[in-house]
Amino acid sequence: DKRKLNAMIRDGIDVENGFSTYYSEETPIDRTMLNLSDVCIIAADKSKFRRNAFAKISSLDCADFIVTTCKLNADEVKLMKENEISVVMVKGYKFKDKVLRHSMVQVAN
Repeated sequence: DKRKLNAMIRDGIDVENGFSTYYSEETPIDRTMLNLSDVCIIAADKSKFRRNAFAKISSLDCADFIVTTCKLNADEVKLMKENEISVVMVKGYKFKDKVLRHSMVQVAN
């Protein structure tokens, strides 16, 4: 049994407006990829949360997993649970502005 995996890095993630990008020409491709995938993983550091970019891709409920460095607030946690989105919190270790490695510090569902 092969499953189609879609991993995306987005410019903006917002509770009310979902996932967005600054590149409107990417949105039809992103939407097609979402429709064809069985599992959707969104990777976004803390600078992407609570931010809206130019073009909306989809609502949050399309995601199965969100991998982030952002500590979510109560409303975000509630929405993730309601939509059955697993959130993986990671912490990066930096040396001279380069991330050396990431370690998983919390998995919430």
